[in-house]
Amino acid sequence: MAKIYPLTKGVTQVNTQSLMAPPLRLQWRSEVGLTAAIPGDGCLYGITNDGKVAAFRAADGQVKWQSATVYAPKRLATSGSRLFAYRLGEGLGYVDDTATGPVEQLILSFNAAAGTNMSVPVTDGTMVYIAVNQGLYAWAEGEGLKFGAPLEADTPYKPVLAAARELVLLSGKGLPKRYHVGASGFELTWTGQDHGIDSPGAECPSLVTGNVLAIGVGAYTVAYDLATGAIKWSQPFSARSFAAANGVLYVSGPGLSIWAVRLTDGAVLWQRQYVYDAATQSDSTILHSGAHLFVGGPLLANTDRAVLLALDAANGNFSWISRAATGSWAAGFAVAGDSCLYAYSSTHVGAYATLSAAPSVPVSALRTSPRPLRGSRSSFGSGVIEVNLLAPARMSMAVYRAQPGLGSSLLAPTNWGAGHHQINWNPSSSGAFTDDNQFGFILFDVTEGNGVNYTQSHLVSVNTFPDIQFHWAKQSIETMVYQGHVNGYDDQTFKPDNLVTRAESSTIIAKTLGLQAPSAGFQTKFTDIAGHWAKNFITALEERGVIGGFAEPDGTFTFRPELNMTRAQEARILVRAYEITPAQPEFVSKFVDIVGHWAEADIKALEASGYVNGFREANGTYTYRPEQNLTRAELCTVVVRIQGL
Repeated sequence: MAKIYPLTKGVTQVNTQSLMAPPLRLQWRSEVGLTAAIPGDGCLYGITNDGKVAAFRAADGQVKWQSATVYAPKRLATSGSRLFAYRLGEGLGYVDDTATGPVEQLILSFNAAAGTNMSVPVTDGTMVYIAVNQGLYAWAEGEGLKFGAPLEADTPYKPVLAAARELVLLSGKGLPKRYHVGASGFELTWTGQDHGIDSPGAECPSLVTGNVLAIGVGAYTVAYDLATGAIKWSQPFSARSFAAANGVLYVSGPGLSIWAVRLTDGAVLWQRQYVYDAATQSDSTILHSGAHLFVGGPLLANTDRAVLLALDAANGNFSWISRAATGSWAAGFAVAGDSCLYAYSSTHVGAYATLSAAPSVPVSALRTSPRPLRGSRSSFGSGVIEVNLLAPARMSMAVYRAQPGLGSSLLAPTNWGAGHHQINWNPSSSGAFTDDNQFGFILFDVTEGNGVNYTQSHLVSVNTFPDIQFHWAKQSIETMVYQGHVNGYDDQTFKPDNLVTRAESSTIIAKTLGLQAPSAGFQTKFTDIAGHWAKNFITALEERGVIGGFAEPDGTFTFRPELNMTRAQEARILVRAYEITPAQPEFVSKFVDIVGHWAEADIKALEASGYVNGFREANGTYTYRPEQNLTRAELCTVVVRIQGL
């Protein structure tokens, strides 16, 4: 029996080493909708909306054949050219893809009704395993039903292949049991530690990687030690699907939320959310390939709209979102073949391949103004998009927003020559963005050559950034951005935990005070800021006596603009800049690490006014950590508190 790649809900186990990195072109698109899909040898197999198993040619998407029998949706597995699925009303069957067409066979008889608890079949190349209602069964080629085992009524159950002849069974509550598949039956190896989560685990996503079993149970992701069944860690991530690579677990959740988690201890490496309304994505798949993650699924509940999002696996940064040049969304769930990426939804199925040449619209050539766009969430204001095309292209433009999901057309399909172009836009008047949206995608739909279509996308922020969606300082950061006191980076991130330099701190504080430059004729004493980008802000604060700088051995003064700001230095500057009232003599600080410190009085002034909280240590005491460097998030938070923004 050939190796089988089972497609479970949200997880596709395939070799994606040859899959090219974005941007990709849409090689073909079919108007056939699928509920499940899995790649084969030179083709894509799937279950259509009407329950037929179909084979699509990888080269052009033409349907080679469809089965005569109707099968249950979503539950599909393949072994080479053999497809296992449930024949409605009959039981477990398979379809052989032969040179003359499909050959169908029923192998296990039972009443496979639409409402029956039937797992996705899995196989280790020797036997096929299924869980149906209260039974776990094994079937082997040429031998038929090998054996079965009764199960408790905690349905539905889901089998997960851990290794050859090693099976993990997940109950309806998301609790695992590991079995060794012996010569005559299932031999229990361990029962997993109870996670204590009072939430159904029906259809819970799972993934085996290395020595870890990851399970999505309700609003949590739980990682088990595959050898012992003990819980390694858990995180409050509502998982829809998993992928893993290089010791990192990638979790896809509602609202196109993505987390990267270290497998060994559950530490969060990065997190993103690409749709503001978390309820808009009820299901998804996530696929890792090379340097990229592909996340796909329905965009809105109860609709057939779907997206395919590409991200940088190292940091979660946006790469592109899929849309065909015709203006219709290409697909949702992603599976990977040997040389292309397939995507499908309830209305379409398509294949993506690498561009044969550099894209006409490279990411580096896209600019929008203003960026980030400020104003109320329902009113972007107009702006300009600048595009530098490397080659002629037929291009249209639209925007994405969270509700209702598909953006209004801002630019009709137009033939553009190579070179620089400016496009005026006004999404507010077109109703392109709504109060439910925090940022949008501008989509450039491009047609090149012989109908080779691809979408080059640009992420536009609205008062927020994708890397602060789950950050503790999100509200303060958004407030500072809205007020125009701080900006993000060119890659549309804010980097809240980056350290603040003395130049950056001066710029932010000067802006909050309405200071753009010192008085005419003011002469700075700092010898190291000539030509520096922040010189005017630094000298404006210097003139007001807010900053003093450093006395050098030769008698000169320097500001050291690129030096990271410490929490103590910032405390002194804040007290001077905003004229904070000193603490009363009888005030006793809760911070145990500032006694005798040169900035003790300044820190006490901020503490007494309720502007700083410090850190609660493991022994119950509080510290201020005066010599620790300040982060961008910390500075935004304290300024918002002081100014009452």
